[in-house]
Amino acid sequence: MPPIHNPIPPGRTPPPGTSGAPPDAPSGSPSPALSGAAARESPGRVLVAMSGGVDSGCAALLLKRAGWDAAGATMKLLDYPAGADCAGRRSCCSRRDIEDARAACGKLDMDHMVFNFTRSFWEEVVVPFREDYLAGRTPNPCILCNRRMKFARLRERAGILGFRKIATGHYARIARDGSRLLLLKARDRTKDQSYVLYAMTQEELGAVLFPLGDITKAETRALCSEAGLEVAMKPESQDICFVPDGDYAGFLAAGPAGPEGRWNEGLPGPRGGGGGTGGEGGEEGQGGGDWQGSEEGRGNWEGQGREGKAGDPGAGRDGDRALLGLRGADPAGFGSPAGGYGKPAERGATAGDVGAAAGEAACGLSGPGPFAGLPGPGDILAKDGKVIGRHGGVWRYTVGQRKGLGLPGPEPSYVLRIDPVRNSLTVGGYGDLASASALVGDLNLISVGELQGPMEIGCKIRYRQPETPALLEPLADGRALVTFRTPQTAVAPGQAAVFYDGEIVVGGGTILGTGPL
Repeated sequence: MPPIHNPIPPGRTPPPGTSGAPPDAPSGSPSPALSGAAARESPGRVLVAMSGGVDSGCAALLLKRAGWDAAGATMKLLDYPAGADCAGRRSCCSRRDIEDARAACGKLDMDHMVFNFTRSFWEEVVVPFREDYLAGRTPNPCILCNRRMKFARLRERAGILGFRKIATGHYARIARDGSRLLLLKARDRTKDQSYVLYAMTQEELGAVLFPLGDITKAETRALCSEAGLEVAMKPESQDICFVPDGDYAGFLAAGPAGPEGRWNEGLPGPRGGGGGTGGEGGEEGQGGGDWQGSEEGRGNWEGQGREGKAGDPGAGRDGDRALLGLRGADPAGFGSPAGGYGKPAERGATAGDVGAAAGEAACGLSGPGPFAGLPGPGDILAKDGKVIGRHGGVWRYTVGQRKGLGLPGPEPSYVLRIDPVRNSLTVGGYGDLASASALVGDLNLISVGELQGPMEIGCKIRYRQPETPALLEPLADGRALVTFRTPQTAVAPGQAAVFYDGEIVVGGGTILGTGPL
């Protein structure tokens, strides 16, 4: 075996300017200001991604206290039909979340904007989610959303509007090591989100602030509570925003409607085919017409997108407008949704922003009936290739799944492999789920420019899974082989493999397949 080459020694002292607090560092009293890399930045204009939760609210609070000229921006990613209530759902991106983001901005004397990215989100996150399941992969749409929405679309919009940086409520840290920027784990290891940020580039790391990287979740809530922010005790979102009940198969089977209609209308089909034209989106935006509240509360959200013009931050493919509200109360009588969210002045509602809905929207995307193109039932195979049952569609399953197979026998069966070409599942016992290695593609490296040889790492193959020691080896075709020191269970193609060197994120990529024991 060639010698191990670790460009960054494992477990080394964190780079200057980062917290050396241990993973279980006590919360203590709330931090009064920014720390770490963000504290060393000279304050300027920053656009804070405001999801309506406690984390983004605290990020805005810390930046304002540190002297940054901060404004809040909420990305409208989904279209909701009126009439249903999302109360109690622990997902993000609802209309109520936008109201909460506006309220936090009002409390912090910040402007608040809403950008309509519904079409981009549909094409660049939701459709790939569907494509992956149809191809037998298990996607992580939150990673894709970070990559294509927050650190691409939102950062682009911030630049057009003259903001020097964007900031988010992610629990992670950024440090500099010579000429290279590093992504580090958060001080609060229980909330560390570096796994979903592995795809960040050097350019993106240089344009982003993570104000929460050096504080704990308990401190975040305490800071928001002391500042009087209503989001202080808001529950965390735990589901994918467009599948809030966690029923991915039901979501795929329902054929939800996108910005241009159903799944196969105006967007590429599952195998490169696809119906309709749907328009290009760059000439005239199409996504803003159904976000309407009461007549009194509609504000300047007029409906259809307008023709895109150079230098116009509100125009473009999504028909979105940079809706910059006035600070303070809304003299026009901002319409509160049914059930009440507090008075406009208390919630920082502003004229010229998105009107409040007459009732809360249904959670998730919706549309009538199933869509065409889903593969139907197929064979369930034993490891020896013998047909032992039937399944309802390979897109309903993921590697490691046990439920829903309907197979008799004294021992439970688990999905080992998904073959979308043969429309078959191969199943076996729990012990058969172990893999010695994983082939990883679509690599993104952060701490190094390239892999120059084998490297000892810690590897995570799922967000909530602890790291496992592994050997990372570059391959000639630009991919990498990860050999686990201890075999790993249910290594699912489509998920991310993220590589660590102590608390430094080396990089990561998409799992393409696994190797036998």
